[in-house]
Amino acid sequence: LGDTIMMIPILREARNKLPVADIYALVTEINAEAIQACPYVNTIHLLNLERPIDCLRTLIWLRRQRFDLVVDFEQRVSISALIAYFSGPGKKIGFKTKGYFRHYLYTKKVAHRKDWHEVSCMAKLVKDITGEIIDYHPEFWVLGADRHWAGAFMDKNNLAGEKLIVIHPGCGVGHLKGARAREWPKENFAQLADTLAKIYNARILITGGKDETALSLKIASAMEIKPLIVT
Repeated sequence: LGDTIMMIPILREARNKLPVADIYALVTEINAEAIQACPYVNTIHLLNLERPIDCLRTLIWLRRQRFDLVVDFEQRVSISALIAYFSGPGKKIGFKTKGYFRHYLYTKKVAHRKDWHEVSCMAKLVKDITGEIIDYHPEFWVLGADRHWAGAFMDKNNLAGEKLIVIHPGCGVGHLKGARAREWPKENFAQLADTLAKIYNARILITGGKDETALSLKIASAMEIKPLIVT
């Protein structure tokens, strides 16, 4: 999800440089909502990785599109490199990440560097198209249904006029291997949330996915100032 949001400046610049191109995005349920209203993409195709038959149908669909260029923004996961490789004719660009061997499937590979910001690494993938990208500001588009839900939530919890601080502690534990290894300790989140609530006289909201409710509850139980849990 985070990588998808950081990819938005790349898509924006690609659209500016290629205003009449057909730009497709292949997504999963993990990141689909981050890009569903993106104006820089013509077509969004949802891939269900848990259904082999869906993966096969997607590959057939990809080959029929006869893409001129396929760009894989994933750094480590092998399935995206395989999909790029079997997508059919055209140039295929992706990362060469140390310790992984997926880059052999690309026609052009770009070194993924740990000492660079992720957006800078992504920009290198499409530098031949976009040139140097100067504007890296991210964007996010909220749909009307989401705004309606948020308004109803604010009314229900009497939050109108209050200062709100949102904490999102999870790392997609239910979906990604190694997510817990990069997750900040829950005790730290609890202490940070209490500190922010006191300094700014604010209400704390803890957000998360459906697999992160237990984590949110543990953080809330360790806090002095009880938050609202929105998982």
